Amino acid sequence: ASGEAERVRIAFLTSELAPLAQSGGLGEAVRGLALELARRGHELTVCMPAHRRALRSTALPPLEEGPTSTLDLGGRSLSVRWGTGRMDEGPRLALLECPELFDRDGLYGEDGRAYPDEGLRFVAFSRAAAELCAAERPDVVVAHDWHAALAPALLVERHGLRDLATVQVVHNAAYQGLLPASELPS
Repeated sequence: ASGEAERVRIAFLTSELAPLAQSGGLGEAVRGLALELARRGHELTVCMPAHRRALRSTALPPLEEGPTSTLDLGGRSLSVRWGTGRMDEGPRLALLECPELFDRDGLYGEDGRAYPDEGLRFVAFSRAAAELCAAERPDVVVAHDWHAALAPALLVERHGLRDLATVQVVHNAAYQGLLPASELPS
C-alpha cells in the first residue's frame, strides 16, 4: 500500500513514431504517450514497420538483429525479422524488417493514393506484431489506428490469448483502412 502504481508491460503497435517516421499527428501522439508511460515506470515496447524513412533517421538507435521468420499470407510467403533497440528516453523499439513491404519512399503511398498492396502490408504487420506479442506476453497491447487493428483479434483467434488486455486507439477516424476484402490476404 505504498501508493506506487504497479509496473505494467505495454506493447504499442503503430505505423508511425516521431521522429523516425510520421505523416501527421499519429507519430507525435504515439511518442508522447510512450514517453509518458515510460516516465511513470512502465515497461514499453513500440512495434512498428521498418519504413525506409525510419531506417535512415538519425534518431534511430542501434538495432540488434532478431531471428528471421516467415509469414504465410494468402499463398504468399514473406521473410520478416524484428530489429530491436532502446530509445534514449527509455522505451524499447522493435522494427519489423520486410523490405518488400516497407522499403518505400512514402509511408502509405504517393499523391494521396494508397499503395496497391496496402492491405497486405498492414495485415503482415498485424500478424507479425501479434506473433511477437504472443511470444513476449505483455500485460497490455495497444493497437494504434487501422494499421495494427487486426492484431488484437489475431491474439485471441490465432494465439488463444483471451485474457490479454488490448486497447484499440483511433487517432483519426478519417483514415479507416477501408479496403476491398479481396485485397486482404488470409
